[in-house]
Amino acid sequence: MTSANSFVNVPGTFSVSNGSTVAMYVGALRAGSVSVSGGSGATSLLVDASKRAAMANSSVCTVAGDLVVRNSSVSTTIYAGKVAVGGSVRAETSATLRVYTARLDVGSSVSDSLSVIGTSSGMLIDGRVSSWYLPAAASASSTDLAANISGGLTIQGTSATLTMYLASLDVGGSALIESTSATANMYAPMQGTRASFGGNFAMQSGSRMYLYSDPSSGVGFVMSVAGNFLLGTGTTISGVGGGFGNSSGPGSLSASRYGGAGAGHGGEGGGSYDTGVGGRSADAPAVGGLAYGSFTEPTRSGSGGSNAFSLNCPTQFAAERQRRQRGVAFELPDSIRWRRCRRLGAAARCRRFGERVRHD
Repeated sequence: MTSANSFVNVPGTFSVSNGSTVAMYVGALRAGSVSVSGGSGATSLLVDASKRAAMANSSVCTVAGDLVVRNSSVSTTIYAGKVAVGGSVRAETSATLRVYTARLDVGSSVSDSLSVIGTSSGMLIDGRVSSWYLPAAASASSTDLAANISGGLTIQGTSATLTMYLASLDVGGSALIESTSATANMYAPMQGTRASFGGNFAMQSGSRMYLYSDPSSGVGFVMSVAGNFLLGTGTTISGVGGGFGNSSGPGSLSASRYGGAGAGHGGEGGGSYDTGVGGRSADAPAVGGLAYGSFTEPTRSGSGGSNAFSLNCPTQFAAERQRRQRGVAFELPDSIRWRRCRRLGAAARCRRFGERVRHD
């Protein structure tokens, strides 16, 4: 179906299965429930309600009951200004669900939940206008980029993954992330992300949660839990690499010709080149970034370090000699100049950046 002016109403179940491929470019979709499941061959459903500029803020995909995607080789993708599901949303048994929307509402009672269950099942909820193609008129406001879940949130199964780009996440019930490498990736768009959970928040059995600030503003992720916050053995909550972008933030600094220095935060960042330690460097422009915030209780995102490029000479040059012995030259871009690398005993290393190196 390819008419962006059409409205599709399915009072009962809208079902796609057994290797079918359905693409719908519509003004709106309203269904009693949606079920996409496998059988023989890949099965996919695309619902695109974002084509009409006049409907950019109001294009909808409404499902009165459950939205369920299940089985391997099964995928569903939805583009709409608003997605409203009266029941639960589930990606099960290695299926993939992608929802690109400025607002997602799930459920009308505490029994209605959002779940990613089963090995390698995946779900993406992306509210960033730049990542899809609603016009700029649908850009984010204080009420956009939001997901509201009446019941709970569950990520369960080896390598099951939920990824969200949202300004706010409200979960009425509890959250559970469990099983080895079950993962929640939480990206904060331009306003940062506020997440609240009305019940408990539990991570078990080697599960992981990664938090990412907006790389340009450094506005990060704030989570509130009304109940208990439970972390089991082997679980991970990490913000490593999730702060300001490259060379951004109050502790950042520009790169030098000798390579990038580390950004500061609770302490000074490391400098670059041979003697660059503790925020100092032999190369004056590449001292480390200045400290800011609290060392013991940091509340601000980490700054981005500056660019660098390094070569570990023993490995690289051994590979080069082997290639040349076989008559194959080891080449780097012509814009990088040759220079000599001094030998430091058995461990020859080149610490100068941005130049091609020749070993004598």
